[in-house]
Amino acid sequence: MKTKLHLLLVSNQGSTHPQLADLLQGEGADWADVCWCRSRAEAEAALVDGSFDAFLLNPGLQDPICQDLVALVQNRLSFQAPLLVLTPDWTWDLAQEALRDGVTDVLDLSQLDRETLERAVHCAIERKRVEDRLLAYALFDSLTGLANRKCFTARLQESLAHADRTGRSVALFLLDLDFFKHVNDNFGHPTGDEVLRSVANRLRRRCRRTDTVARIGGDEFAIIATHLGGPEHIIPIARKLSDCLEEAIEVQGNRVFLSGSLGVALYPHDGRDADSLLRNADLALYQAKNEGRRTYRLFDPVLDSRAKEHQAILHDLHLALRNDEFRLYFQPILDARTGEVRSAEALIRWHHSRRGVVPPDTFIEVAESSGLILPIGEWVMKAACEQMKAWRADGGPDVPVAVNISAVQVRQGCFMDTLSRTLQQCEMNPQDLELEITETALMNLDGEQAEVPQHLTDLGVRLSLDDFGTGYSSLAYLKRLPVCKLKIDRSFVSGLPGGDDDSLITHAMVGLGNALQITTVAEGVETPSQLGFLQEIGCKQVQGFYFSPPLPADEFADWWRRWPSMASRCMDVAAYNNRRRMRIA
Repeated sequence: MKTKLHLLLVSNQGSTHPQLADLLQGEGADWADVCWCRSRAEAEAALVDGSFDAFLLNPGLQDPICQDLVALVQNRLSFQAPLLVLTPDWTWDLAQEALRDGVTDVLDLSQLDRETLERAVHCAIERKRVEDRLLAYALFDSLTGLANRKCFTARLQESLAHADRTGRSVALFLLDLDFFKHVNDNFGHPTGDEVLRSVANRLRRRCRRTDTVARIGGDEFAIIATHLGGPEHIIPIARKLSDCLEEAIEVQGNRVFLSGSLGVALYPHDGRDADSLLRNADLALYQAKNEGRRTYRLFDPVLDSRAKEHQAILHDLHLALRNDEFRLYFQPILDARTGEVRSAEALIRWHHSRRGVVPPDTFIEVAESSGLILPIGEWVMKAACEQMKAWRADGGPDVPVAVNISAVQVRQGCFMDTLSRTLQQCEMNPQDLELEITETALMNLDGEQAEVPQHLTDLGVRLSLDDFGTGYSSLAYLKRLPVCKLKIDRSFVSGLPGGDDDSLITHAMVGLGNALQITTVAEGVETPSQLGFLQEIGCKQVQGFYFSPPLPADEFADWWRRWPSMASRCMDVAAYNNRRRMRIA
């Protein structure tokens, strides 16, 4: 026995419409139960109180109530039931227009009998089920069942439009799992997939039914929270979303611990359209990651100005490479006792047509995040080698040159090939080139990248550990690294000799370097008293403005020629000041 269908029919004549009454209530019309409505208001009430297998509309296609009710049904029950129009003014043109507007079928009321109507309704229901399954594949993530990016984008636009009408706010939360790559690496991708499903279920449980939870990337989720009053509602939701990741996830006997970074933007305060809201939530997420992860950050207009500046610098960096706007400056590194020039550090400067001379602190981070550090770094190595060659041909400085390299450069597979090719092209002895890399970047190298320091040593290139004391300072790791220099960061030197903490730390780092037979270089030496203290504790080499600021190549060559006449006075003044300080102490 067939189950009766539950239909909602809107007719401006209600159940008194003679032809519809015969089709749906006459003898033999036992295949459906019909809820009759005369108006939009009655239809809205029926939609709230009940569920239906199909919707039938009787007003003519040109009647405004028809379009009104089509929109009503689609907005209330987007994919749940088919929509059929029964019209006496059926034409091909009007039928095609209705189908384009989302109507499932248009039937000519003058040609209908009971059997044709029943068959048409059953076919429409089955067709709608097939369409819904296909739509689910298109709009929902197959792994987690959450809305996918396409569905998320549509829901966000709908939520903003509704907020405009109601005067309420919408919060957009972007959640990125911290270091999720480690889960896949340590436990495998099947476990990683189970973890993503667990996270999706936890997010669903923490959100209201009116909210949208979406998976928009590998380990990226988005939550659209609607019907909010203002910014004061955001923080409790952000905390709730963060807290749901705190408890370990049990997967196949493994306990996986996770945390997440959240970025939040509020409509209309932080953006008047979907694109700007999404961009600003992403900026807040980036800020949360930069501040250590495992936290949330609300969008701040300052982030927007930084992002615009970042984009402006990135644009200009592309032009700088094309227009040859980079220059190398050189700062001497000297023997702390004798003042003899041991090497020179090559420092990149950007000669910008509008900004003037731009120091590396302003643009290196942008270059690293965009990948432009690769061509820039290659240019620096080649320019430094060519400058050494030019100096020697002209009877100028004959000292090794140190070049700063980024972890991004080391991680590229062809770093060693690029370096070897540069040395060959410039006909340079590898021992004349020193590479400086920060200890934080060096400690983060893994896999084949971790072998690069040893490859450099085998090639004959010397490696210096820059900014020593500001990163991990793993002594066990340091013992194994083939580094020839430890460069003590200027932040410690600036407090010498009066700062007790700086003095103790610097003394300890110099002692460590001497014990490991690694040359220590103090950066940022600016006064005779600083130099005197460093001499006293046994620091081997120094550099800083006390001797010379970074200079263009030709000015550095001039300084190098004049330095021997100045060296003894500079070093003796430092030694005298140090002896005097010791007597006073």
